[in-house]
Amino acid sequence: MWEAFDRLIDTKEGRDQFRGTLTGFKLVTLPHYHSLEPADFHAEMDDLLGDHTLRFLSIIGFRGCGKSSAGTVALPLWLALEFPDLFPFIVLIAESRDAVIELIANVRHELEENEIIQKDYGDMSDGVSKQKEWTKTSIILKNGVKILGLSRAQRIRGRRHREHRPSIVIVDDPEEIQKVDKKEYRDKTEKWIRGEVIPAIEESKARLVVLGNILHTDAIMMRLKNDELFTHRDFALFKDGDAETVENCTWRGKYPTQEAIERKKKEVRHTSWMREYKLKVVPPEGQEVKEEWIQYYDAIPSPYHQRNEIGQIIDTINPIARAGYGVDLAISKAQTADYTSMVGGVVAENILIEGDTTRRDGLPKIYIMTNPVNERLSLHETIKRLEEVYNSMRSVAMPTFYMEDVGYQRAAIEEAQRHGLPAVPMRVGSDKRSRLRAAAIFIQNGTVVFPKKGAEDLIAQLCGFGIEEHDDLADAFVHLVMGIRAGGMTMPDVIVLG
Repeated sequence: MWEAFDRLIDTKEGRDQFRGTLTGFKLVTLPHYHSLEPADFHAEMDDLLGDHTLRFLSIIGFRGCGKSSAGTVALPLWLALEFPDLFPFIVLIAESRDAVIELIANVRHELEENEIIQKDYGDMSDGVSKQKEWTKTSIILKNGVKILGLSRAQRIRGRRHREHRPSIVIVDDPEEIQKVDKKEYRDKTEKWIRGEVIPAIEESKARLVVLGNILHTDAIMMRLKNDELFTHRDFALFKDGDAETVENCTWRGKYPTQEAIERKKKEVRHTSWMREYKLKVVPPEGQEVKEEWIQYYDAIPSPYHQRNEIGQIIDTINPIARAGYGVDLAISKAQTADYTSMVGGVVAENILIEGDTTRRDGLPKIYIMTNPVNERLSLHETIKRLEEVYNSMRSVAMPTFYMEDVGYQRAAIEEAQRHGLPAVPMRVGSDKRSRLRAAAIFIQNGTVVFPKKGAEDLIAQLCGFGIEEHDDLADAFVHLVMGIRAGGMTMPDVIVLG
């Protein structure tokens, strides 16, 4: 079969028969990229990349699966050579300038050195000033197509090639693993994608393709994976579950034996193996709160009112027993440093209604409230914010403020008390990790539950403790849990309203 194929593609006419698809183009034009027997997923990946109707596409693939060679070499060459009228302006983006230079260098190498391209398409630099138009980051072909490389730091909006705006933007590995542990960096990446790249795409109705690995549970590739705007595919080394067997391997051409799999596994660290080949992010060593422990609630239980025949409230069963705020103050001599954080929670349980009787259902839980405070505040501003929180909560349950009794925070406690606020000083010790470890038990056993929306930064700090740049919300959370537990979680029987 392959002998017949080789004879067919021995002529330009034969090769042209295959160039209508990205897979065919790769086979006949870039055979040196495909020395190994391709896998089934390669055809699926090529179909996605080559589908002009898919405006927004994201692909996560295991390391070495060929996504970058397909997406940043084969795809731009195929579009530039076969569809110059549809894709006159191709933009490649990487995180750093060095990565951009490498992307453009790979494309330039094929245009300049690939004998098949030279034979079938001619010298694509013919009539083009190489000195001016063939640079480390930009290429203009003789058919008028421009391939431009940009780093994240460079502007994309407003870019034009003659009368053309970008017709396709291909983003390769938009985040660096050395930086992705910081939530601030991840947020900036998403802001860049949504605030810079997508608007530029919208202006020209172009395509956007994003290629990458899973570098973090909250990395941009994971965020795009869950975005309905994007068509998304994962390509892992193994098909089903965790079985690391040759029978379960998706690319037998590269890993033909169990020994080959085991050899590759020994070459990398366990966390890298799980992340880069099985597409499963392993929490860093020493993680105190695991993402899978987090349990969510839809709504905080509300009071059940018992009424008489004419609708008057005669008594109320209040599912909320206590309310509190853990407060971590960022007050120093200079009043700079970290953030002042306040994490609120209520102790409550569900009310079960059975006919004319009501009873409490289950053990009380600590319901973390939405939108915790996380701001740089002066002492005066902190007291004002405490008063605001207190006034907004006391109609539900009188909140208690749990504050660490140490250093300059002691002055804030005293000032809060002078304003009539129930501020409770706490001796919590200096070892933050040990404190979080103790509080994490109540997350793991489901005593502490979180809102589905409005606590993302808190959860990120809890799960990324020791990695995230800030831990103020995590500290405030610990104060809250320790304070509530110290005061007990016993529920009152019935609160009768007068």
